[in-house]
Amino acid sequence: MALPTSSRESALSWLASLPHPVKIVIAGNHDSALDSQFCDQEHLTKAQIDWSAAGVTYLQHAATRVTVRGRSLTVFGSPYTPSFGCFAFQYPQPLSAPDHARMGARPSQHRHLDHAWTRPGTSTQGVQS
Repeated sequence: MALPTSSRESALSWLASLPHPVKIVIAGNHDSALDSQFCDQEHLTKAQIDWSAAGVTYLQHAATRVTVRGRSLTVFGSPYTPSFGCFAFQYPQPLSAPDHARMGARPSQHRHLDHAWTRPGTSTQGVQS
């Protein structure tokens, strides 16, 4: 379920008020209002957010290079997860992150704390390497 507009605006105002030189947002599978395809499929209204006006970089299966205190780092962010249930940002087959972004940019590993208890028995949902 998407946050009401006033809640999204409050969250964005709060992010904008933070003193950090770099602010990056990466959606997750419960952020349905940020996924155009999911919104179209479920007849929902997509959130219109001006991230740059708030000084925030929004990454959706994309990378950005940031420099803080003379040090640079490339950050890759992706909300996508393997298809399971009715959530946003799902894909039917593995997507690949750029080679430089493999660390910390993936959903849980296959069979590592990835049990789904919503069905009879236990099934695993993580990404296979």
